[in-house]
Amino acid sequence: MEEIKGNQIERVLQIYSRLSDGYIVNKTEEAARYGVNERSIQRDIDHIRNFLDEDSERTGIVNSIVYDRSAKGYRLESGRT
Repeated sequence: MEEIKGNQIERVLQIYSRLSDGYIVNKTEEAARYGVNERSIQRDIDHIRNFLDEDSERTGIVNSIVYDRSAKGYRLESGRT
């Protein structure tokens, strides 16, 4: 169980890092990369969204993950409140 939790944390941080670097994150590709299903990747993205929401209250900087239909994946948008 501990190894699974560690893998999830690492996966979430790597996805967040790619989003922060300006990459588009595609659920299907990420699921294949990590050997999990797309629902797991969706949960990871939801965890990142929750973190960004809480962090925006503290910093006043609004970062959000949006689905970009033309790119068929998720990207990070930044702004100020």
